[in-house]
Amino acid sequence: MLIFFIIYTKKHNGHMGIIISKKINKSYTRNIIKRRIRFIYRINRHFISHKKIIIITKIKINSTDFQQLYKNILYMHKLLINNLSSKI
Repeated sequence: MLIFFIIYTKKHNGHMGIIISKKINKSYTRNIIKRRIRFIYRINRHFISHKKIIIITKIKINSTDFQQLYKNILYMHKLLINNLSSKI
């Protein structure tokens, strides 16, 4: 499970923060999840320009594979961007 916060900025560079629960026991598991999320955003850099993104993960993320994580992140990002653009 992922929780997203997106803040728009006027700077050209986007920033991303990742928060992973300590309830995921092993530090190497948390680091693998962080590396996967960073890799997904490195591939899709055009999404994060002019945005500060904070991703908070929950315990259930421990059992997801890379493909599912990739689909979830892109889906949530597109959903949030569409909702924000419709409100402006």
